[in-house]
Amino acid sequence: MISEEGFLNVMLAGAQGASPSATGVEVAGSGHWLAEEAPQRIIEEINAFYPSK
Repeated sequence: MISEEGFLNVMLAGAQGASPSATGVEVAGSGHWLAEEAPQRIIEEINAFYPSK
């Protein structure tokens, strides 16, 4: 997850070069400390990427 608006596409392209299945979302209202500012959103995105069986 990237918090800087417009930065997502730049970072995601590099990540997908190493891991083609990488995804990303912009998290409005967050800054550099994403884990402290939007912890529930991080959990939701991880759970969506690694769904339970």
